[in-house]
Amino acid sequence: MVQNPDTSCGCSARASVPPGPITAGPGRAGAARLLRGARPPASTPPGGVRVLGGPARGFGRMWEKTYTMTLEGVSPTAAVAPWQDSFPWPPRRGGPGVSVLYADADSVTVSTLPAEPLAGWITVCAERAGPLTDVRVHVLMRARDPLSELAFAVGGHRRQDRFWVTALTALAGHLARPDPAVVIRGVCLDSRHQWRNSRNVCHSPVLRGLARTVSVPVLVLGLGALTSRSRRRA
Repeated sequence: MVQNPDTSCGCSARASVPPGPITAGPGRAGAARLLRGARPPASTPPGGVRVLGGPARGFGRMWEKTYTMTLEGVSPTAAVAPWQDSFPWPPRRGGPGVSVLYADADSVTVSTLPAEPLAGWITVCAERAGPLTDVRVHVLMRARDPLSELAFAVGGHRRQDRFWVTALTALAGHLARPDPAVVIRGVCLDSRHQWRNSRNVCHSPVLRGLARTVSVPVLVLGLGALTSRSRRRA
């Protein structure tokens, strides 16, 4: 079941403020932990500080989205544990490529990688709400390039919503709490486009997909022409 909209952010508020540079130190040990399905960040420069990409690296309008479900009889740690082992959960093809920013007992925050159509941060967290537990996916993102922005405008947002609703529903089923109500909340925080990042289109996954779509028929036609020519010569 999907409900819309939500009027509160809850534990997602911890991700509303962009995290600073990632450092290795007390209280941040989880930041260096690599989750199954996530990719390791590039080598850390001298000084132990590396700034990972986020919405500032994107082109499109900036969106804040939350997907929330409420479960009974499940602790926050148990709700987040599967995501600590694999991101996204359940493991699947087509999930976002990510690098870990932070992880603790009841939350994990990741950054999308440059090859993804989104530039942003994703937090999965859980917290007590009396006898219940709120489980939330919080997304702060921009489309990475003009083509990805266009793709989101013509159905990409709906596909993103289905992806996270499916993920939370699968988690509830895994925890023996089937058919949860998932509340979707989306707010455009900045309607401006960051034209300085329009060059990201050179590495756009949409462009790569179009290239593959076009190249296959061209390859088939080319092979067909070569085969016909060989037969005529024979």
